[in-house]
Amino acid sequence: MRKLFIARDKQPSKGRSALFCWNPRGHLLAVATFQDSVKQSKVVLYDRQGEQTNQVSISDSEQREFDNSGQAKTISHIEWDSRGEKIAIKCKNSSTISIWNTSTNEVYAVDIGVKHNASFITWHLEKPILAIGTDKGSLVLYNDDRKQKVVLVGYHSKALTCSAWNDEGYLALGSSDNQVSIMRPKAGTEEGEDTQLNKMALKGEPIAIDFAPVSKKEQASSPGVVRVSINVNRRSMMLLDIKKEEDKRTTSVPQHQEIQLEENYGRILVHSWYREQYIVAGTDTGYIVIIGTEMGQSAKHVHPFRFFRDPIADLSVSDTCSLEVPHHAQTRKEGIPDNAGEQSKSVLACCGSKNVLILDITKPSAAVEIMSHSLTSSGDQKAKGSDGSKGAGKRRGSLHRWAAGPGLDHGGKDAGVCEHLRWTSDGQILSVSSQDRSVHSLLVSLPIVGASCGGKIAYLTSLAEVSIVDIHEGESRSGTLSINSSQDADQKDSQDGTRKQHLLSCSILANIKTETEPSFCALGPAHVVVALNNECWFYSIEEEAPEMNFDYITSIESIRLNSRHAAILSEGRIHLHRIASQAGDQGVDKNEIVLPGSGASGDVTSVAMTETFLIAGTGSGSILYWLVSDPSSGATWDEGEGDDGGQGPGLQNLVPPPQINEYRHGHKGDDGLSGSGVGGGTINSAIMDDGYGSPRRAPASQHGITSIVPNASGTHLVFSDARRQVFFYNAVNDQVLPVLPPAGTNFAFQQDKGRNSNEGDPSIARQRVVPTILWDTDDPNVFVVFAERTHGESLSFGSKHQAVSDPNNSGFVAVYVYVPTSTSGSEVKLAGMHALRSLPGKPLLLSKGFLIFLTGSVNLERVLLDTHRHIMAKYSLQQVEGGKKGGGMTISTSASANKHDRLVRHEFDQHLALCHAEEAKEIALLSMDRGMWIALASQALETLDIDLAILGYRMAGDSSKASALTRLRHLEDKHLLAGHALLILGEGSAKPGDGSVVEVAESYFFRSSDPKAALEMHVDLKNWERALELAEEVSTTDLERAHINKQHAGTLELRGEYQAARRAYDIAIGLFNACLPRRPGQSFAGPGYGLEDRDLEDSIHAEFGSEYDSLGGTLRGGRDDMQAGADQAGARNPEGEAEEASPEQVLGQVKVCKGGIARCIIHLGDVEAGVQIALDLAQEEEGGAPGDASAHKRKMDMFKDFATILEEAGHLTEAAEMHHVCGNVEQAATLFVKSSQFDRAKPLMTQVMAPSLHQVFAKAMEMRGDYQLALSSYQRANDSQSLVRLYLSNNGIRNPHKAFAIVRQTRSLESAKLALQYCLDKGDHEGQTEMLVILGRVTEAMELAIVHNTVDALVSNINNSEAEPQVYLQIAKYYEQHSQYLKAGRMYETCCKSASLRPSLAENLVPSGDFYVEESTSGTVSEFIDACNNSAVHFYLEDGTSEAVDSAIALVGRVRSSSQIAQVVDWLADQTQSTSAAASKEGARHLFELHIALGDLTRAAHVACVLSRQEQDMGNYKLAHEQVHHAYCELRGELRKRKDQAEDGEDEDGEGDAREENENPNTSRGAEAKVKQGAASSKAKEDTEDLEDSVLSELMRQLIVLHSYVLVKTHVKLGDHLSAARLLVRVSKHISKFPAHIVPILTSTVIECQRAGLKWAAYEHASVLMRDPDYRSQIAQAYKRKIENVIRKPDPALKEARAKGGQGGDDQKELLSKCPNCGAIGAEYDLQCQHCKVVIPFCSASGKRMVAEDWGRCDSCKFPFLCSQMRRIAEKGESSCQLCRAKLGPDALVPKPFKKKWIYV
Repeated sequence: MRKLFIARDKQPSKGRSALFCWNPRGHLLAVATFQDSVKQSKVVLYDRQGEQTNQVSISDSEQREFDNSGQAKTISHIEWDSRGEKIAIKCKNSSTISIWNTSTNEVYAVDIGVKHNASFITWHLEKPILAIGTDKGSLVLYNDDRKQKVVLVGYHSKALTCSAWNDEGYLALGSSDNQVSIMRPKAGTEEGEDTQLNKMALKGEPIAIDFAPVSKKEQASSPGVVRVSINVNRRSMMLLDIKKEEDKRTTSVPQHQEIQLEENYGRILVHSWYREQYIVAGTDTGYIVIIGTEMGQSAKHVHPFRFFRDPIADLSVSDTCSLEVPHHAQTRKEGIPDNAGEQSKSVLACCGSKNVLILDITKPSAAVEIMSHSLTSSGDQKAKGSDGSKGAGKRRGSLHRWAAGPGLDHGGKDAGVCEHLRWTSDGQILSVSSQDRSVHSLLVSLPIVGASCGGKIAYLTSLAEVSIVDIHEGESRSGTLSINSSQDADQKDSQDGTRKQHLLSCSILANIKTETEPSFCALGPAHVVVALNNECWFYSIEEEAPEMNFDYITSIESIRLNSRHAAILSEGRIHLHRIASQAGDQGVDKNEIVLPGSGASGDVTSVAMTETFLIAGTGSGSILYWLVSDPSSGATWDEGEGDDGGQGPGLQNLVPPPQINEYRHGHKGDDGLSGSGVGGGTINSAIMDDGYGSPRRAPASQHGITSIVPNASGTHLVFSDARRQVFFYNAVNDQVLPVLPPAGTNFAFQQDKGRNSNEGDPSIARQRVVPTILWDTDDPNVFVVFAERTHGESLSFGSKHQAVSDPNNSGFVAVYVYVPTSTSGSEVKLAGMHALRSLPGKPLLLSKGFLIFLTGSVNLERVLLDTHRHIMAKYSLQQVEGGKKGGGMTISTSASANKHDRLVRHEFDQHLALCHAEEAKEIALLSMDRGMWIALASQALETLDIDLAILGYRMAGDSSKASALTRLRHLEDKHLLAGHALLILGEGSAKPGDGSVVEVAESYFFRSSDPKAALEMHVDLKNWERALELAEEVSTTDLERAHINKQHAGTLELRGEYQAARRAYDIAIGLFNACLPRRPGQSFAGPGYGLEDRDLEDSIHAEFGSEYDSLGGTLRGGRDDMQAGADQAGARNPEGEAEEASPEQVLGQVKVCKGGIARCIIHLGDVEAGVQIALDLAQEEEGGAPGDASAHKRKMDMFKDFATILEEAGHLTEAAEMHHVCGNVEQAATLFVKSSQFDRAKPLMTQVMAPSLHQVFAKAMEMRGDYQLALSSYQRANDSQSLVRLYLSNNGIRNPHKAFAIVRQTRSLESAKLALQYCLDKGDHEGQTEMLVILGRVTEAMELAIVHNTVDALVSNINNSEAEPQVYLQIAKYYEQHSQYLKAGRMYETCCKSASLRPSLAENLVPSGDFYVEESTSGTVSEFIDACNNSAVHFYLEDGTSEAVDSAIALVGRVRSSSQIAQVVDWLADQTQSTSAAASKEGARHLFELHIALGDLTRAAHVACVLSRQEQDMGNYKLAHEQVHHAYCELRGELRKRKDQAEDGEDEDGEGDAREENENPNTSRGAEAKVKQGAASSKAKEDTEDLEDSVLSELMRQLIVLHSYVLVKTHVKLGDHLSAARLLVRVSKHISKFPAHIVPILTSTVIECQRAGLKWAAYEHASVLMRDPDYRSQIAQAYKRKIENVIRKPDPALKEARAKGGQGGDDQKELLSKCPNCGAIGAEYDLQCQHCKVVIPFCSASGKRMVAEDWGRCDSCKFPFLCSQMRRIAEKGESSCQLCRAKLGPDALVPKPFKKKWIYV
């Protein structure tokens, strides 16, 4: 928005408002002024540039009237009539109206005819009728044409305050008597009658009144309804719906509704209708409220917007303003339909305080601020950008902008305060009046006038100013211009996902002031021309002064320029002249040429010009080319033709430029050339060529050319015709290609804006509709055509263009690329589409994918097409960086890399779509993506760029295609090359409508220099019929035709066409034999390989009839040429290159053909003859070289083929024999069985595996009575039912036991039924019970078992809990009655399991008594299960056996019921207190097992220790050792399970935490719960470790002592007395635990220590024995003296040590070993590390501490041993674990890698 001009009084009057109004045509502004100094009022007229054109002062008589206060009367209202010729002027407190005719400058007064003062004036919208209201309620209607007035009185009692007309002549009046009336006056009639439609009383005074506009749609849906809106006392809005009633007076109250705004919105000051159903209102609090008023529905608020703090002074809506809406504006859907797509744009101008705002209210739910202006601002205000603080209007209740705008001047109180505003009719200028009596005219939008040339753009920047910019230059002497670059509303930036606005710096070449406001312009390399009607002005870009002014007789339609000439199209003719370089050049009549000449018709519809050519399109369908400049010399057509001796342009005898070409669109022609044109050119018809010489004729009817758009050189152009079709034309070869719109769209044709379309101009006889076409200035083969959606059709263009399918997008830009050479010839390809929500303006230029639009707000907007969006981003040159940064470095992430790869692929795809092969290759080299290389190679092959295709396939790793293309690199024939390329590309590469790839390739091959390539293609594709046809058309040899016939015969044979196949084989044999050398007397088919030639001809004639007589002639003729064919040195093999054909190879092919003949004969029914031929061929093969494996294989393959054919023909016996000969035994046996040849099949059945065949054979053998063979076959067929049936039948093979075994194994129901019947017949009750269970009849089986006492058989056949609970319950009661308590307990337990699995079947089974259960009608399943468990435990304990007690303990441990636990504990307590030692031990053992089952490991360990001590006390050390070891293993296993569970819980928690952190690393939810859960897991683990230490420590100590005692005997046997002594010393330290054998153990210790040399240890233990009299008396006599000698005669060293009082002696030191946990050194028999305090595991073989390097483990008890020690024991024959006695294999004696977790205590 820019300030255009300001109209103000030179001496403004204070306190008086400025009055103004625009002419209805929008070219004159009337402003009323008043000067206090001279007491004079006048009306001044201004044009659109602000120049004063006329003025008028009110008459002296009028000026000398004064009002009641003595003040001079001033103008209070002015208004133009509907024609825009007269202005009605009303003065304040006056009864006279002045009318000024601006055409004649006449002013006359109209007296209203009553003694009232005029209160308002308003003109009829169509007729010259002026309505005048008075302050007494009267209405005066004045017809200005007839000078007739009618006074209407009595309708209102007070002053008329407001009024409004509508288009149909209805007048609405509002009065201060709080009433409103609507009438349709018949002004101008003699009677002066009027039709009173309605009258209604209001709640307050009407402030303003307005009619709703009526659209054609509403007129059709609601005819006869008038809608009126009244502002009632600024408090509410009254809507009236009035029915039209012609010629009838009525005073009925109309249908009405009242709209009241919320109090916070304030009072309604102004309002206006727009788009037939919406009212926009301004309030005194700064709100703008849009109200929806659907016909017949209650009104409602759409949305309030607040843009001002101060009241809204005025508002006005324009539906003709051509402003664009910012793309970032968002729409929020409300409760009413917007219908934005069906209506034009609605632009609202509103003012408040000192600011003016322009809003787009097309969508009522979202008001979008477009631009703003401050009346006190010195500069122009720009349109709103993408800044969020200055964007679209906010939502309900938000404050968007305050009234104080930029540049607000607070100097004067009323300076710049807005009062009123109005639009011009075209919506380009907005005038605003202020309280200082100034009228500011603001240029809001301009007519879209612009043109482009190369990279330059000329466009109208003001009403009389044209600017020229260059988009390719960033700096200029004149400054720079920023072009807005935007995307559609739904498009997002592909890098960061946000919508952006970019700025493009352009060079401003010139700003040229024009002589007038132009209607269109044109731009050349050095000049710009503007035109209006029939006059144009030429300006140099370097100089602003006009170089030339032309005036034509008729209106100018279009202008085209090059650097030297101008071509003006006017009335179907072209005026061509040089653009003068100096102002003094002579007139146009002496240096212009009119084309076509006077002899031709002037029907030129479009014109274009380049530096070389002048191009014109005509209405008759011709495109004409004139040469205006010689490209070789640079001379123009008008140089050197005048009388000035070749200096400058000729002014006399100027000849027209030579016409060099003419193309006639839609004309017939036999070839491409139909005659000569004027000026040495050619006249070419509309035969569309595919580029390789295949004509496709256009329709013969003529089609007028409506527009032509050439490229920069003029060699290519795109044109449209009268049928609204678009074509591409290549002027070099007169090639025409259709340009088809994308699916679901049509090309958008619109009125040619270049023509002068002023209405009423008779010189304009026709108007054109043309498409919008632009060539890319930087890409010579790319152009775009604008398209629109086809109504009712779906639209999509690939998955990458999602915006295309958006229903809100009605406009599209179709991007095309011209491909001069491809496999389909020259073609125009659709590269892609760009969707437009709305057209921003007039498209002027396309450069590198950027569309430059000229908008109505004097802006150039740049839109990047979707087809170039990724190309311009240049992702391939960007470095991939991730989003994680820290420590001053950037870390690339996989997510960012994947996104970058996708964007690079999009960039590559867009380059391919636009045929940018080199750019695509560079990207592929950077990415090294195989998919890119394949796509690039495919497109290169389509465009016949063989080198690039080879590179692409090689880089993609497709060596086969690269190798194939390498052989084609030398080809220069493009038809041959295109055919091969199509075959490599495959299906889909041919153009739709041209046929298949093979058909197109064949046509190319036939037009090439090597037509035989078509034959080779069909041979490779095995299209034998077509190959045979082509073999007759191209030059081929007999051998080639023979191969083709042979392959064709094989194809026919596969199809089942055996007669034709036999014929083809015969022909192939003849052709093959023709290639063999002939000897005298040799038969036609060769020696011994077939019939004589005459016999062959006769057989063919008899077989196929007379229609094949020609075949015999062919064969006879072939005889004469046989020798010539034999002399050929070689032949071309259709499957390869030329090669020598040896006689052996040819004879081999003959044999193949004979085999084919034999197969065909068999198929045709002559089996005997076919088999005979096969046998003859087999003999020929056997007659070859002995041991020839290949010959044998061919023979076997031949027999297989014949066997298959015989089988298909139904000759099963013969086929079986053939299969047997070739080794296919199973198929042979199958066929023998099918043909009932069982005797011949019998020896083969042992080799058959098919069960079905064995079943058939067995049934046959059974019918013949061969039961043994039948049984064997039934077994192979797995037919259990038949086997059971045979074993149970009354025959010689009867065996019921085998039958029952088969039933038990297979569980077959049918077999069980047979066995059940057998048992019934024999009275076998156990068998019956078993079979009933297998059949699932368990209840019946139970009843039978109880009756016949076979319950055990029943139970043995019922799987665990598979029957109903009732069954197990009855069985349990049965065992209970028979005192079989163990079985009863098991059944009760099984009943519990069954009830748990089938709770619905146990609902009626409830407990009875303490333990038993019975049937009842009430109760719960859980009670039933508890009762069953109690009963099971009771009967287990009642049985009392060890097995029963173990079962009870297992049940209690699983159920954990307190009552059941108490039962078992009480029973065990009784057992342990029994007088029987055995019963007591057994009770203690069961108590240990109970604690284990209940998980009470501490008590279990205590019980185990007690039992062990009891055995030790009784001297049963081996039994005690076994008990401790068993208990230790049991407890260790339980502890290990608990520890593993705790560790698994921690792992799961950790994995869950890590997974949650990966999914949402920022989440903090549940942190406290995770900490608690982790703490609980850690505590459980710690508790397990503490329990392990407390439970196992005591057991381990006992186990060490007992095992050391047990190992002594083993080491003594090995002779290792030192180890035995060390172990006995360890045992002696705990001698109190061996009370029954204290003296023997100490005695053995003394003896072994003495033997091992441990004298001090022997002395100490001997002293213990001799010191106690009790011990001394128990010493064995054999050792008593020796022990006494140890005491009496000690070693001298011991004496010395004792004398010194020391503790020790000279015993040898223990060997040392490393701790496996910390590596510290310690004694090898010391089981606790003194460094880390860990109890080291002991070796089960030696009792020593374990070392990590020699670690072995028993796989059974998991106890370790030293492998070296265990090998010593194994060498003596004891290869078992010394703890558990499990056998150890050789692998167990090999040391294993040590793991620290093996240190268990």
